[in-house]
Amino acid sequence: MINREKILAIIGVALLLGTFSVSLLKVARRAVDQRDPSIRVIRIAHWQLEDGASTAIDAVAREYERLHPGVRIEQLRIPERVYPNWVTTQLVGGTAPDLIQIGKGIDSERSARYFRAITDEVLLPNPYNRGTPLEGMPWRDTYVDGMIGGFDDALQDYYGAPLFMATVRMYANLGLLRQVTGSTELPRSLDELLALSDRVEEHARRTGRAIVPIAGSKYNAPILIERLFRSTTQRFALELSTSRQMTIGPDLLALGLLREDWSLRSEPIQAGLTLASDIGRRMQPGFLHLAREDATFLFQQGRALFIATGSWDATTLIQGSSFRIGVFDLPAPSPQHPEYGRFVLGRHSEASVRSYGPFGITRTSAHPELALDFMRFITSAPYNQLFADKSGWLPVITGVKPSPAIAPFAPVFEGYPDGFFLNMGPDTLRVVENNLHILFSPAAGVEQFTAAAEAPLRRAARGDLARTLRIRNNQIGRADLVVSAEEILLGLHPDDAASARRAHGQHERQFTSEIHHAHLSGALESIR
Repeated sequence: MINREKILAIIGVALLLGTFSVSLLKVARRAVDQRDPSIRVIRIAHWQLEDGASTAIDAVAREYERLHPGVRIEQLRIPERVYPNWVTTQLVGGTAPDLIQIGKGIDSERSARYFRAITDEVLLPNPYNRGTPLEGMPWRDTYVDGMIGGFDDALQDYYGAPLFMATVRMYANLGLLRQVTGSTELPRSLDELLALSDRVEEHARRTGRAIVPIAGSKYNAPILIERLFRSTTQRFALELSTSRQMTIGPDLLALGLLREDWSLRSEPIQAGLTLASDIGRRMQPGFLHLAREDATFLFQQGRALFIATGSWDATTLIQGSSFRIGVFDLPAPSPQHPEYGRFVLGRHSEASVRSYGPFGITRTSAHPELALDFMRFITSAPYNQLFADKSGWLPVITGVKPSPAIAPFAPVFEGYPDGFFLNMGPDTLRVVENNLHILFSPAAGVEQFTAAAEAPLRRAARGDLARTLRIRNNQIGRADLVVSAEEILLGLHPDDAASARRAHGQHERQFTSEIHHAHLSGALESIR
């Protein structure tokens, strides 16, 4: 009689052999494809491992293959944690796929070196929009955001075509909500959310259930914490901006800290820290050390009432949970709030939401025109609709309808820009992250965090500002070569509208960068 250990061993060997066989078949298939001149393979790599995205890309790819016999689209799904190292190795080694999602580990310098600019192409109509209301429109103008997600501001060129758009929301376990409150009514304000959280904690104490109000992790907790903090700095950002714009960049924010225009003890900052502390204490202990998957698992197990994350997780959460899910906007105090209202302008606007994660064509692609054609295909009105339907993600093309499940994630354009957070660069972010646990400690809080982070934050702000100046000085130097090259090309082809546009854009950006760099350099030198 075969014992249990032998059965498990046999099963393990069978699984190992099965996995090996599948891998061997894939390798053999790729080898055959590479030797067969009648089959052209386009490989597309990205880090979107959420449910829906890869399924949707596959669905569109199969449609493209059906219309283009002899073409095969292969998808490479790379884990987010290793993506920067993986993509660097592929690009430097000359083994990169045809299409790569630009973002993690790919800056402007790498875009210019390893990717093909598609600026001229985005000004032409997308042929796959023929017969739709978008027919004849420049490819760029068919995007809901004007394809800004594929534009590199430093290089003044388009380097990729985005597929995704996203917003962030709160998800609620409606079954648990009914158990705790007797209804499925979602909170409509910050105070209602905090009151509901208190009822969850009381319910957990009374019943002995291991449940928490909000599932947190080092990935998704900042989504909620930063939104609350930014709501209390809306008016303050307007005051600190020298041009009285409604937003302030990290470099000018760091300069303001060094000039003592603001500090951690400024009233709006203290209000933001208090709000962050209040919401963080509603998450499970030790959430700052937990991974994204830990928070997702906690919520899907029914052990958390809420979780804050983006529309990219909607399909994963809805399909992977055994309970109904409700969705509502991230909470923030209103201008009428008795404690925080005086710091707030109003509801956060999502008008600045843009397409992201553009897919760029690598310079080593064996079939660049085919790769470009596939990106036109997947971003056309008919097939971006297919992508949206299959993925459950927000569409990026004008006129494409989101799936019913994703409707609550549609951007809300009314409102005001966000305020600022304490992130002015890698040094200041490190100071905040190293001391953030103090803010949520039962034995500490806002005052202890302020005392611990105050002096290090000022030193870090100087370091971040100095780094920004060095980077921009290098960029200005490199851009001088580009400006000179554009002038030569314009001289050779004075009637070329594209050359004139690029030359004008480069000149304008270079002039603005030099003025801004000179202002920051002089200001930093004047501060001891």
